Amino acid sequence: AMGTYAAVQAYYDSLPALREATAKVARERAAALVAAGLAATSEIREGDAAAELIAAAAEAHADCIIIGSHGRTGVTRLFLGSVARAVLFDAPCSVLIVRGTKVAAGVGEKVLAASN
Repeated sequence: AMGTYAAVQAYYDSLPALREATAKVARERAAALVAAGLAATSEIREGDAAAELIAAAAEAHADCIIIGSHGRTGVTRLFLGSVARAVLFDAPCSVLIVRGTKVAAGVGEKVLAASN
């Protein structure tokens, strides 16, 4: 009981730093895309990753979502590939899933929703 409370409290206490670290990475990756000649901005959302990606793509009238995948197979794929699979099946636009840790220079291994 007390251990659970302390763990939950520690999690909530860490959220501001986690949000700032995430925002910094997003800004840096958007800046790298801009430096490569692409129009890019960053946006941080909280919630179910797949649902938020799909919503962002719909709101932006995106032509394509590019998302990284670690390319796992077997049992680990059931748990670790769920975001990419959910986006693939439910997105309102085309989806490009890139395997491996090097998606593209400056993009990183998560997401870029591109619109025209």
